[in-house]
Amino acid sequence: MSKRKAKQFVQKLDKLFYARTYSLRDAVAGPIPGREPTVDKAKLSRSIRSLQGMAEECLARKTWRREAKKHVRQKKQWHAKRGK
Repeated sequence: MSKRKAKQFVQKLDKLFYARTYSLRDAVAGPIPGREPTVDKAKLSRSIRSLQGMAEECLARKTWRREAKKHVRQKKQWHAKRGK
């Protein structure tokens, strides 16, 4: 997973988790300033589909790279190394 995609994935997941657990945080820790984030079923399912798509894309790329490495020739050493 590229660093940028990984960061986007984590940010989106954190934002969704924060919105989902807002009422519990409010009850335990006291009032939190600001408007309460709304999470309805449609928004939740859209976010989950989006996160799944991001994860599948990154895992597919990682698998592709691993398979491509098997078929690519290794770079030859230009100079012979001295052994000890």
